[in-house]
Parts: sequence; C-alpha cells; structure tokens
Amino acid sequence: MSNSLDQMIERLAAIDWSLQADSWNKHPKSLWVLLQEYMARIAHWGERLENPPTHIIFDVVQYIDPEARANYDAIEKLHHLRINDSRFYEAFMMIRLLDWAVLEERQDLAKFELPPPYEPMLRFLERGGWFGGEHGWIEVAYRSFYISSVRWELLAYRALMTDLSDEALDAIDAENEKGG
Repeated sequence: MSNSLDQMIERLAAIDWSLQADSWNKHPKSLWVLLQEYMARIAHWGERLENPPTHIIFDVVQYIDPEARANYDAIEKLHHLRINDSRFYEAFMMIRLLDWAVLEERQDLAKFELPPPYEPMLRFLERGGWFGGEHGWIEVAYRSFYISSVRWELLAYRALMTDLSDEALDAIDAENEKGG
C-alpha cells in the first residue's frame, strides 16, 4: 500500500465513529465552517474539471483518474470500525478519502493549483462531526439543508481556507463563544 493511503487509513481509524452530540457543543462553529469549506472545495474542483458537483458526496477522483481506487485490502483495514447504518454518508465519504489517497500517489495534483478537496471533510470527521441525509435533505448534527438548494456555482468562487489546523479551528470556536 502507498504511504498516502497508509496515512489516510491511520487517520480514519483514529476517528471516534460513535454519534456524539457533545462534539457539536465543543466545536459548534468550526464544524459548520469545515462543512462549508468542504463544499466550496469540491465546487472549485468541479469547476476546474468542468464537471460541477450535484451532491455532497462528489467523486473528484472519477474525473481525474477513474482507475485510482482503493483496493479491497485497504477498505478491509477499516472494517473493524463497524460504522452503523445511520452513518451511511460517512461510510461513503470514507471511500472517497481512500480513493483520493490512491490518486495522490498516482498523479501530480499540483497542476490543478487547488487544495485537497476532502481535507476539510476529514477534519470535520476528526473533530467529531457527523452528517446524514434522507429524501434530498442533508442533516448536519442538528441543522439541515435541502441538497438541491446548494448553489454550487457560487461556492466555486468562494475564497478557500488555508489553515485547517486545530489551533485555527479552535480560534473559530473561541470567537463564536465570545459572540463574534
């Protein structure tokens, strides 16, 4: 397995996959900001690839190198996590993250001049975020939005964040606590 793929497996395996509402109490603003950043990044990638996203589980890899897919052995390494049925979207996202790690090993992605599309979603999951969906609605903890209402073409012009570190995200939450 590749170094990038091994690192991704390690990061995914370290996530607490239990549905914990207290994560939203710890990181209420930064989790929402990370989700918005993820959506903006996939919109930017969709624009660059001339194939705008239509759903939150957008497959960027498909438009760059459709053969860059995580193999069964990589997926099996995460089987022990036993993500339950209510975590369907996160399980799907896990595959996207693994596929991206494979792509990073196969392609020079610097030519796109864009930050990695799935890193904000990975940070979202690492900080305890969760999301799901039903009948066209995406629920993010205790907020929801209708997926067809997302204006992907506008998100493609949004400025992207450069710092997704815990320190930067904690600062967002601290500012939120002060009422900022």
